Amino acid sequence: MDHIAGFGDTSGHFAAISARGMERDNEELPPLNECSEPRSEIVRALLGGVPRLFALIRDEGDDKPAMRVIALGVSLPHGGAATVGMDGHGFGRWGSVQRAAFGLGCEYVWLGGA
Repeated sequence: MDHIAGFGDTSGHFAAISARGMERDNEELPPLNECSEPRSEIVRALLGGVPRLFALIRDEGDDKPAMRVIALGVSLPHGGAATVGMDGHGFGRWGSVQRAAFGLGCEYVWLGGA
């Protein structure tokens, strides 16, 4: 499961949405105010993991190394990735972090922990 929806529901319930983002699962979940787990743990369980941040970098120096950050991205729990350019415009949905790097002629570097 990749996304959650329904926090604004008047019913107070939330539901999981599939990877395609259009099909709701039939599983009815308890109202958020009745959950004993912290919301972050509920979302982590719905997602099946935690997204990871990465940077796509490229050496654009001729004579000496001149690394440049080309894009920032997020690796999704299902294995896909999304990238956004340094100007803030999104420009890619990819099957994996490795495909994003290859497609843009870059190397990837993980940011932050785990």
